[in-house]
Amino acid sequence: MLAGKAKVFKLRCMVCGAEHVVEASKPGYALLTCHSCGTTHLLLLDHDLNLRDSRPIQAVEALPAGLHELDPDDPMLPTTLRELLA
Repeated sequence: MLAGKAKVFKLRCMVCGAEHVVEASKPGYALLTCHSCGTTHLLLLDHDLNLRDSRPIQAVEALPAGLHELDPDDPMLPTTLRELLA
């Protein structure tokens, strides 16, 4: 995958079924917060930005709706979420 590339794709909330169009720009872990019900989903994106895993979680504080790409080494990441990524 070339640097600077992004991929747009659709995801459906596993709780309420709301559809989201999101844009990812890097592989690894990301969080998707549903704009409809507020459920947070932990996503795993491979090096081609294909979705490999998605699951609803309750390990983080409320985030604004949308996709949030994560850096597992970020010291600001809550401990509970860092434990999920390990």
